Formats: sequence, C-alpha cells, structure tokens
Amino acid sequence: MTEMEIEEKYNTDLRRISSKIYRSLTGESYKKPSAISLAIFRLQQKARADPEKAHPLDYKYWQEKGWNKKKSNYYFNHQSGIGKIILSRIIYGVISLLYVKN
Repeated sequence: MTEMEIEEKYNTDLRRISSKIYRSLTGESYKKPSAISLAIFRLQQKARADPEKAHPLDYKYWQEKGWNKKKSNYYFNHQSGIGKIILSRIIYGVISLLYVKN
C-alpha cells in the first residue's frame, strides 16, 4: 500500500468512528438502555429496596429518587420497547435464580 492509500483508508475509518461518537453524544440513544442495563437496575433495586439488607445511605438515596418503587424500572424515563423490557426481566430472573441469595 502506498502512503496515500493508507492515509485514505485511515481517514475514512476516523470519519466513520468520529461520526458515530458525535451521534451518540448529541443524540438521544442514552434514552434506550440495553436489556442488560435494565436487568442490572432491577438487581440493584432489589438489593436496595429492603432497609434491613441495604446500607442505610443507599436505601435512603434510592428511596429519595423513587427507584425502589416497584413501578420504577430504570434511573430515568426511557424509551425502551416492551420486548426489551420483557427480555430484561427474563435476564433478571435468571441471574436472580443463579446468583442472588434471598
């Protein structure tokens, strides 16, 4: 490869990557958390919902934010579809069965 071909190849890659980063920072993709993120929230929610098991500061913080309520399914209102929410609950259920002790 010539120097010009190498430069062209890497410039194309850099433009593509920088465009993707820019869209992720300026867009609203953060409003669509992954199924794993939703499931991890549920695991944290369960750990912090019981005042006897959670650290008092964690429990108080989660209570103030309203995250320990059953209807809360993420840190903020999100635009995830019902399929992703169902998948996250399945993931949460499997992880709970395998790793979380009641």
